Amino acid sequence: RKRKGGKTKKKKKKKKKKKKKKKKKKKKKKKKKKKKKKKKKKKKKKKKKKKKKKKKMMIRRMSRQEKKVENMYAQT
Repeated sequence: RKRKGGKTKKKKKKKKKKKKKKKKKKKKKKKKKKKKKKKKKKKKKKKKKKKKKKKKMMIRRMSRQEKKVENMYAQT
């Protein structure tokens, strides 16, 4: 098939078939009975004291590591 510039073949348009819409049946809504809620008594939570030991250990460990690094630099 040779193509000539500027000429394009026109496509035939297909006719679309219209779909018939189905009618939906309406459902009857049932009324819900409301339940009465019972009030719950709130329990008071006891606050636990957090131990600060872990944080101190972390700081100590960090400083130890820093000293090691400094020593390494000092040796070179």
